[in-house]
Amino acid sequence: MIEYRTSTTQPADTREPDVPAAIRNACRIMYAGEVASAIHAVVALVTTGATKTALQQKHPQWSAGTLSTLTTITVFAIAAMALIGLRHRSGGTDRRGAVHLDPRACRRGRNAARITAAVLAVLGVLAGVCDVSIGRGAATLIVGFAVTAIGLLSAALLWLSSSGAYFRYFKRPQLWPNRGRDGLPGAA
Repeated sequence: MIEYRTSTTQPADTREPDVPAAIRNACRIMYAGEVASAIHAVVALVTTGATKTALQQKHPQWSAGTLSTLTTITVFAIAAMALIGLRHRSGGTDRRGAVHLDPRACRRGRNAARITAAVLAVLGVLAGVCDVSIGRGAATLIVGFAVTAIGLLSAALLWLSSSGAYFRYFKRPQLWPNRGRDGLPGAA
Protein backbone atom coordinates (compact mmCIF):
# COMPACT_ATOMS: atom_id res chain seq x y z
CA MET A 1 0.00 0.00 0.00
CA ILE A 2 1.29 3.43 -0.91
CA GLU A 3 0.65 6.36 1.40
CA TYR A 4 0.73 9.86 -0.03
CA ARG A 5 1.97 13.04 1.56
CA THR A 6 -1.00 14.95 2.94
CA SER A 7 0.41 18.46 3.21
CA THR A 8 0.74 19.35 -0.45
CA THR A 9 -0.94 21.65 -2.92
CA GLN A 10 -0.42 19.28 -5.84
CA PRO A 11 -3.35 17.43 -7.35
CA ALA A 12 -3.81 13.88 -6.05
CA ASP A 13 -2.69 12.23 -9.30
CA THR A 14 0.66 14.06 -9.44
CA ARG A 15 1.81 13.63 -5.81
CA GLU A 16 4.72 11.39 -4.96
CA PRO A 17 4.10 8.70 -2.36
CA ASP A 18 5.80 8.71 1.03
CA VAL A 19 8.88 6.53 1.28
CA PRO A 20 7.84 3.27 2.98
CA ALA A 21 9.35 2.48 6.37
CA ALA A 22 11.15 -0.56 4.93
CA ILE A 23 13.05 1.60 2.45
CA ARG A 24 13.86 4.22 5.08
CA ASN A 25 15.21 1.48 7.35
CA ALA A 26 17.15 -0.10 4.47
CA CYS A 27 18.77 3.27 3.75
CA ARG A 28 19.75 3.69 7.39
CA ILE A 29 21.23 0.21 7.35
CA MET A 30 23.15 1.06 4.16
CA TYR A 31 24.67 4.07 5.89
CA ALA A 32 25.66 1.78 8.78
CA GLY A 33 27.17 -0.51 6.13
CA GLU A 34 29.38 2.35 4.98
CA VAL A 35 30.79 2.68 8.49
CA ALA A 36 31.22 -1.10 8.75
CA SER A 37 33.00 -1.17 5.37
CA ALA A 38 35.45 1.48 6.54
CA ILE A 39 36.06 -0.47 9.74
CA HIS A 40 36.56 -3.64 7.66
CA ALA A 41 39.22 -1.91 5.55
CA VAL A 42 41.07 -0.69 8.64
CA VAL A 43 40.86 -4.08 10.38
CA ALA A 44 42.18 -5.82 7.26
CA LEU A 45 45.17 -3.49 7.12
CA VAL A 46 45.88 -3.68 10.85
CA THR A 47 45.62 -7.47 11.17
CA THR A 48 48.02 -8.37 8.37
CA GLY A 49 50.05 -10.57 10.73
CA ALA A 50 47.00 -12.53 11.83
CA THR A 51 46.00 -13.07 8.21
CA LYS A 52 49.47 -14.37 7.39
CA THR A 53 49.35 -16.73 10.37
CA ALA A 54 45.89 -17.99 9.39
CA LEU A 55 47.08 -18.63 5.82
CA GLN A 56 50.17 -20.43 7.13
CA GLN A 57 48.07 -22.70 9.38
CA LYS A 58 45.58 -23.42 6.62
CA HIS A 59 48.26 -24.12 3.98
CA PRO A 60 51.51 -25.27 5.67
CA GLN A 61 52.97 -26.50 2.37
CA TRP A 62 53.34 -22.96 0.98
CA SER A 63 56.73 -21.26 1.02
CA ALA A 64 57.45 -18.04 2.93
CA GLY A 65 57.50 -16.01 -0.29
CA THR A 66 54.15 -17.40 -1.40
CA LEU A 67 52.62 -16.68 2.01
CA SER A 68 53.94 -13.13 2.00
CA THR A 69 52.66 -12.45 -1.51
CA LEU A 70 49.23 -13.95 -0.85
CA THR A 71 48.93 -12.09 2.46
CA THR A 72 49.64 -8.79 0.74
CA ILE A 73 47.19 -9.54 -2.08
CA THR A 74 44.53 -10.70 0.38
CA VAL A 75 44.81 -7.70 2.69
CA PHE A 76 44.77 -5.16 -0.11
CA ALA A 77 41.93 -6.96 -1.90
CA ILE A 78 39.81 -6.77 1.27
CA ALA A 79 40.67 -3.10 1.75
CA ALA A 80 40.00 -2.30 -1.92
CA MET A 81 36.62 -4.06 -1.87
CA ALA A 82 35.65 -2.18 1.28
CA LEU A 83 36.67 1.14 -0.22
CA ILE A 84 34.87 0.35 -3.48
CA GLY A 85 31.79 -0.37 -1.39
CA LEU A 86 32.21 3.00 0.29
CA ARG A 87 32.60 4.74 -3.06
CA HIS A 88 29.55 2.94 -4.41
CA ARG A 89 27.35 3.79 -1.43
CA SER A 90 28.44 7.43 -1.22
CA GLY A 91 26.92 8.23 -4.60
CA GLY A 92 28.10 10.72 -7.19
CA THR A 93 29.55 10.25 -10.64
CA ASP A 94 32.93 9.17 -11.88
CA ARG A 95 35.00 10.75 -14.68
CA ARG A 96 33.12 8.82 -17.36
CA GLY A 97 29.79 10.16 -16.08
CA ALA A 98 28.54 6.78 -14.87
CA VAL A 99 26.17 7.25 -11.96
CA HIS A 100 26.98 5.40 -8.75
CA LEU A 101 23.84 4.27 -6.97
CA ASP A 102 23.36 4.95 -3.29
CA PRO A 103 20.70 4.91 -0.57
CA ARG A 104 19.35 8.22 -1.84
CA ALA A 105 18.57 6.54 -5.17
CA CYS A 106 16.55 3.93 -3.29
CA ARG A 107 14.60 6.68 -1.56
CA ARG A 108 13.90 8.19 -4.99
CA GLY A 109 12.45 4.90 -6.22
CA ARG A 110 15.26 3.90 -8.60
CA ASN A 111 14.85 0.19 -9.22
CA ALA A 112 18.45 -0.12 -10.44
CA ALA A 113 19.64 0.81 -6.94
CA ARG A 114 17.55 -2.01 -5.47
CA ILE A 115 18.92 -4.51 -7.98
CA THR A 116 22.48 -3.33 -7.37
CA ALA A 117 22.03 -3.72 -3.62
CA ALA A 118 20.87 -7.31 -4.13
CA VAL A 119 23.81 -8.12 -6.42
CA LEU A 120 26.30 -6.61 -3.96
CA ALA A 121 24.72 -8.61 -1.13
CA VAL A 122 25.17 -11.84 -3.10
CA LEU A 123 28.78 -10.91 -3.92
CA GLY A 124 29.33 -10.21 -0.22
CA VAL A 125 28.09 -13.70 0.65
CA LEU A 126 30.43 -15.23 -1.93
CA ALA A 127 33.34 -13.19 -0.58
CA GLY A 128 32.49 -14.38 2.95
CA VAL A 129 32.58 -18.00 1.80
CA CYS A 130 35.95 -17.38 0.13
CA ASP A 131 37.26 -15.74 3.31
CA VAL A 132 36.50 -18.89 5.30
CA SER A 133 37.86 -21.31 2.71
CA ILE A 134 41.11 -19.43 2.06
CA GLY A 135 41.92 -18.62 5.67
CA ARG A 136 41.69 -15.23 7.33
CA GLY A 137 42.32 -13.74 10.74
CA ALA A 138 39.46 -13.91 13.24
CA ALA A 139 38.94 -10.14 13.42
CA THR A 140 38.76 -9.85 9.64
CA LEU A 141 36.27 -12.72 9.46
CA ILE A 142 34.02 -11.24 12.17
CA VAL A 143 33.92 -7.78 10.62
CA GLY A 144 33.50 -9.30 7.15
CA PHE A 145 30.49 -11.31 8.29
CA ALA A 146 29.01 -8.21 9.93
CA VAL A 147 29.33 -6.28 6.65
CA THR A 148 27.76 -9.21 4.78
CA ALA A 149 24.86 -9.38 7.24
CA ILE A 150 24.26 -5.65 6.90
CA GLY A 151 24.20 -5.97 3.11
CA LEU A 152 21.79 -8.91 3.20
CA LEU A 153 19.47 -7.13 5.62
CA SER A 154 19.31 -3.95 3.56
CA ALA A 155 18.72 -5.92 0.34
CA ALA A 156 15.98 -7.97 2.00
CA LEU A 157 14.20 -4.80 3.16
CA LEU A 158 14.37 -3.38 -0.36
CA TRP A 159 12.63 -6.48 -1.74
CA LEU A 160 9.64 -6.49 0.65
CA SER A 161 6.21 -6.10 -0.95
CA SER A 162 5.73 -2.56 0.41
CA SER A 163 9.06 -1.60 -1.15
CA GLY A 164 8.07 -3.24 -4.41
CA ALA A 165 4.91 -1.14 -4.64
CA TYR A 166 6.98 2.01 -4.12
CA PHE A 167 9.49 1.08 -6.83
CA ARG A 168 6.66 0.11 -9.22
CA TYR A 169 5.10 3.55 -8.72
CA PHE A 170 8.19 5.16 -10.21
CA LYS A 171 8.30 2.70 -13.13
CA ARG A 172 4.85 3.66 -14.38
CA PRO A 173 4.43 6.62 -16.76
CA GLN A 174 4.01 9.82 -14.79
CA LEU A 175 1.38 12.43 -15.63
CA TRP A 176 2.95 15.76 -16.45
CA PRO A 177 0.70 18.83 -16.56
CA ASN A 178 1.06 21.39 -19.36
CA ARG A 179 2.59 19.02 -21.89
CA GLY A 180 1.83 19.52 -25.54
CA ARG A 181 1.70 17.04 -28.40
CA ASP A 182 5.49 16.84 -28.65
CA GLY A 183 5.85 16.17 -24.88
CA LEU A 184 7.75 19.36 -24.08
CA PRO A 185 6.72 21.47 -21.09
CA GLY A 186 4.61 24.48 -21.97
CA ALA A 187 4.10 23.42 -25.58
CA ALA A 188 0.55 23.76 -26.77
